[in-house]
Amino acid sequence: MSNHAALRVLVPVAIVALLVFGLWPGDEKDRVGRLPLEAALAFTEGDLLGCLDLFDPLFVDESDGRRLDRDTIRAGMLGSQRRFAARVDPASIDVIDFDRAAGVARVRFVARLFRLEKGGASLVDGPPEWECSIDARVRRSESGVWRFASAEHATLAGKPPYR
Repeated sequence: MSNHAALRVLVPVAIVALLVFGLWPGDEKDRVGRLPLEAALAFTEGDLLGCLDLFDPLFVDESDGRRLDRDTIRAGMLGSQRRFAARVDPASIDVIDFDRAAGVARVRFVARLFRLEKGGASLVDGPPEWECSIDARVRRSESGVWRFASAEHATLAGKPPYR
């Protein structure tokens, strides 16, 4: 096989691999937009490490006078015994101030916490226990992973489960 023929086979294979594994540079903004969905899924599934990995080690939200950080999230997930399911409507996600070169962005979205039936199998009928709008700053780590760096939230309905 000539070098030219090998390149005609290898280049398309490499491009497909980059797309499949999410390494294509053009989709970083999409990855930032998926963070709220990934966090909600990890929280709902009780995937503590998967959820915490989406937050920078120095993450903080002090919107309502209480400090919310990775330790608070960890304690909440461990103590909740999967009593809540988190949902984020994809249509509510808005990635703004995206700066690929600086490795920073902001993402706004609406999150809802629903109470789960005993045993965690299904959602309790009715409105969410808490609905809030979130304005999060996101930062790309040295290893190229995008994480929530800080956030501010505002209650839209209900009350936070930590009150």
